[in-house]
Amino acid sequence: MFRFQTFAAVLIGTGLASASAFSVPDSKGQRNSSAPAQTDPKAADMYLLRADFVPGARNDDPASPTGSPGPSVFQPGQGSSSLGTCVCVGSPPEGEANCGLPDTFNGGCNITPQQYSNLPFPGSVCGTSAWNGTTRDTDWYRFTLTATTNVRWRVNAEYPVVAFILTGNCPASVLGTANGPACTNVDVFAASLPPGTYVAWEGPDFSGPVINCGVSDDYKGTLSVFSCTTPANDFCSSATAISGNGPWFGTNVCSATDGPSPCGLLSNDVWYNWTSNVTGTVTFNTCNPGTTYDTVLSVYDGSGCTGTQLGCNDDIPCAPALRSGLPIAVGNGNVYKVQVGGFSGATGNFQLNVEPPCTTPVNDNCASATAIAGPGPFFGTNVCATLDGPLPSCTANMNRDVWYNWTANTTGVVNFTLCNAGTNYDSVLVVFDGLACTGTELGCDDDGCGPVGGPSRVSASVISGNPYKIQIGGWNGSTGNFQLQMIAAAPGVTFCEPGLAGVIVCPCGNPPSGPGRGCNNSSGTGGATMTDTGLASLAADTVVFTTTDERPTALTIVLQGDATIPAGVPYGDGIRCVGGTLKRLYVKTAVGGSITAPGVGDPTVSARSAALGDPISAGTQRYYMVYYRDPLIFACPPSPGTATFNSSSARSILWAL
Repeated sequence: MFRFQTFAAVLIGTGLASASAFSVPDSKGQRNSSAPAQTDPKAADMYLLRADFVPGARNDDPASPTGSPGPSVFQPGQGSSSLGTCVCVGSPPEGEANCGLPDTFNGGCNITPQQYSNLPFPGSVCGTSAWNGTTRDTDWYRFTLTATTNVRWRVNAEYPVVAFILTGNCPASVLGTANGPACTNVDVFAASLPPGTYVAWEGPDFSGPVINCGVSDDYKGTLSVFSCTTPANDFCSSATAISGNGPWFGTNVCSATDGPSPCGLLSNDVWYNWTSNVTGTVTFNTCNPGTTYDTVLSVYDGSGCTGTQLGCNDDIPCAPALRSGLPIAVGNGNVYKVQVGGFSGATGNFQLNVEPPCTTPVNDNCASATAIAGPGPFFGTNVCATLDGPLPSCTANMNRDVWYNWTANTTGVVNFTLCNAGTNYDSVLVVFDGLACTGTELGCDDDGCGPVGGPSRVSASVISGNPYKIQIGGWNGSTGNFQLQMIAAAPGVTFCEPGLAGVIVCPCGNPPSGPGRGCNNSSGTGGATMTDTGLASLAADTVVFTTTDERPTALTIVLQGDATIPAGVPYGDGIRCVGGTLKRLYVKTAVGGSITAPGVGDPTVSARSAALGDPISAGTQRYYMVYYRDPLIFACPPSPGTATFNSSSARSILWAL
């Protein structure tokens, strides 16, 4: 068990912003016997910050170090670290066993006796962390400054990460903090630190997915000096004039605090005078990839420094977390003062946007999901949507989601896909079992359609008539329009089975061979089969036909028609149920009695059909079979057009956009 603990704010040195000393449980099974009541107004967000400073805490693991109660310091250099996604080279390894679960190595203030790793300044380290949903590893690196220094602690991890620069004592005080997604540089800045000993801290973000030891669990941390220049808009009286929707890129690194702190312990602020170009409710926000730290936003009426406060926000539901958004009613031509700061001394770079008035989608919330059925297509948008769902397994950076309740019209594997020209942004797609907003996730995808930053697709097994919840969002706040389709993973349906379902029997006494097969051939295989896989989508056609049990090296033709012959007609030693306008799509030679078409270098099925004068339209069906060479006299007597060939069963495919 554990208890929350929060400490009063303190001032560290001359010219430094206020630094908070606090702690929040990191679920390491720690106890504290004298936890005072919380005094920090951001008590709820302490959990989001996930700083784990529990002075005097007892580690319940029996392998906890014993001996002197004073801190131990370990030198990096033992063990190894090999990042699989982000590169970590040229730095000594942390040397921590089991990714710190349990942490008996460098848990700092979180363990007794206190233990740290030593990191030279400047210097870097390759380390590992883990987070099993209950317990996480946090790494504390002590470094020493011999002169007043501007310090940057940069962490690039294979997982969503939180980083701090702290004082070197317990309880530790926060001098700077930042958080960010996997494989990005997360920078923590602390300006004008006087000589002394400090801590560079790293840990997994609780909002991210589980991190298993040995699987995408690595990070690189680097301590360095940065050049500190006071922003031009550091003071309210020197606010930067802006208008329109942005984006505007700025920083509060090296800024002072000269305005009020109306919410979120706002500090280290910079200022803008924004002239509105619309009348209505706009949203000021920092929820985007250009923001690297825990922001706070405040907006005031007018361009003066004593205007009426119209609103203040610390955190909104956003990916990555700890970013700000603030809806404000504005009038065209009016000027508004915008204050951008950091929570409790947090500093970094930001991207400020002003979203114009817009209409929230009717299916913005899970509880108001739009009911749909069938294959689609369904057209929608996540523009002006909010985030109200859980973060999915495939990314911690999804935002701005909308929802659908889909009733399956088929049983089997279905491809839920946004892979088409109707989707114009970096989407995230999630499918859940049932209609509950806390249902079991069946699949999640970010960039499954191909290039990074593109649309998404999910494959899941469904049962006809059952309901499924679909969540469509954007990566890192990306918004746009989308086109959703549900396409059977095996797009075709078998028909034309001789002697079954009203189809005539095989000609000339050739015995029927059973479900899924054509008529028997001279090799005695029992009859050729035909199956298909892929997406029957005109925008992303991946349909591939496969046959089995033909003659071993038979010359084979894939035939397409736009109509059926329900009872079938004799066709050599087989039956043909494919009719209407016929097109010979591909000519192949069987290998071991099997062909695959289209093959490497062949046009897609829909492209080949169009090239032969039969363009396929969305919502229409085409019918497919193969006929193949069987030169031996087997069932029917030889005559022109008979007896020298046979055919497979057939497949019916409904094409979508």
